Amino acid sequence: MLRDNGELSPYTWKAYHDVCDELIATFGRDRLLTDVLPEDFEKLRARWGVKWGAERLATEINRSRIVFNFGYKNGLIDRPMRYGEGFNRPAKKVLRLNKAAKGPKMFEADELCRMIHKAAQPMKAMLLLAINAGFGNNDIAQMPMTALDLHGAWLSYPRPKTGIMRRCPLWPETINALQAWLKERPEPKDEASAGLMFLTVRGHGWARDIGDRPISHTCRKLLDALDIKGNRNFYAIRHTFETIGGESRDQVAVDAIMGHCDGSMAGAYRERISDERLLAVAEHVRRWLFGVGAKKRVKKSAANR
Repeated sequence: MLRDNGELSPYTWKAYHDVCDELIATFGRDRLLTDVLPEDFEKLRARWGVKWGAERLATEINRSRIVFNFGYKNGLIDRPMRYGEGFNRPAKKVLRLNKAAKGPKMFEADELCRMIHKAAQPMKAMLLLAINAGFGNNDIAQMPMTALDLHGAWLSYPRPKTGIMRRCPLWPETINALQAWLKERPEPKDEASAGLMFLTVRGHGWARDIGDRPISHTCRKLLDALDIKGNRNFYAIRHTFETIGGESRDQVAVDAIMGHCDGSMAGAYRERISDERLLAVAEHVRRWLFGVGAKKRVKKSAANR
């Protein structure tokens, strides 16, 4: 029900479906839950530990617990599951060490410039939009054309994951790339894809095949072609925007562009954030990426709105 009415994203639903497949493959489809003991969960964790890294292991343990908790809360099982101490998430220290070993999950300016220069459309426009507005894969895939005011150089679009409204100034480079893409954009093949900004060569949305994750795969091919290594993918551009944008010293404006939820008392009282603050963050990230000439050009774009 939550998936059908849009409250649960297709990606989240698939993640729960996949962990259920893992549980069935381990315990057996006909296994009584009353027979599943803490030692069974301990063996499951050991198997997953060999198969996945610490971060993925922590995520899947959490998801599997959510599945069983859902069953208990909805009366599908008559008591909570007993997992035992052997089915705990990896310790925070382990997660921190694992993260440190993988290296920073962000791109440097020269790497992003190489990616943008090398990429064909629509990936070129996607890359620029991602670093300009802190967009992730799903933000890109589900963005409607109505979210863009290319003449005024602004983007207004609620984040699909949270529903939080975002407003972000667009760089001249981003606008140029989006306009170039619109000249190549294929005809949509179905009504669901008609309003989307980005379509595949077959005229479908980029989020249509959930299991394939085409944005991730296309970006991976680009990274491989450029021999850019490390624990980075398309979503790492969102990490990059957060990191560099934060150096503007206006975290409130950064969070507004990112679509982060501010649960603080200040967030409850704050009614708006000025365009000047949003422009300052966008200017800071653009100057980091392209150089010192960004300030005047961003202001010129803002004046056109």
